[in-house]
Amino acid sequence: MILNLGLVVMTIVFFCIGYVINRRFPSFFTLPIFTASALMIVFLVSLDLSYDAYAGARAFFSFMMGPAIVAFAVPMYAVRSIIYRYLPFVILGIIIGVTVSLGMTLLFSHVLPLSATVVTALWSKNVTLPVALIIADDIAASPSLVAIGVVLSGCLGAAFGDRILNAMGIHHRIARGVAMAAVAHIMGASRSMLLNKEEGAIALITMAGTAIVASVVIPLIA
Repeated sequence: MILNLGLVVMTIVFFCIGYVINRRFPSFFTLPIFTASALMIVFLVSLDLSYDAYAGARAFFSFMMGPAIVAFAVPMYAVRSIIYRYLPFVILGIIIGVTVSLGMTLLFSHVLPLSATVVTALWSKNVTLPVALIIADDIAASPSLVAIGVVLSGCLGAAFGDRILNAMGIHHRIARGVAMAAVAHIMGASRSMLLNKEEGAIALITMAGTAIVASVVIPLIA
């Protein structure tokens, strides 16, 4: 119990350190999820602790992902009038986002030398992790590979999404929020929340809608 509590505290400390580093030196490679993971690996190795020793802390953070996502309902409620106004566009964006994501996975499976195991894990790469893991169970995908795909897609979207949208000349807050969440799920939505509350609210509803649609469609086609 004490070990699990200590690992939870150290994980939070390492994430805070990673956040400060990323704010000081913003880069894809300094994202907190990378720096915190690296620091935790060094910490575990230095104490001669195996990955199994981290199971308790891992279970705690996995459990907390659900309430954390539900907590986003508060900012969504605050700008509900904007969500109602643009809901048809959000729904269209969700449909396009899921279609493009699944289409790209299908394309990768034919163009790249990927095994069936990897392709199965990639189907839910653009879905927020708690839902992606449930989908993984339904389609018999590797939870570890699914988590890697979801985290990488989220990191790439959060790191480069703004730049790509700016380069494409897309400045409308609603369009940006839909795009960020459809590609980078919770990480894209969090990034949008930092930039603008309206964009963030649209991103959150897009993330939720994408998860719902994907959880129905992916098991049918995978």
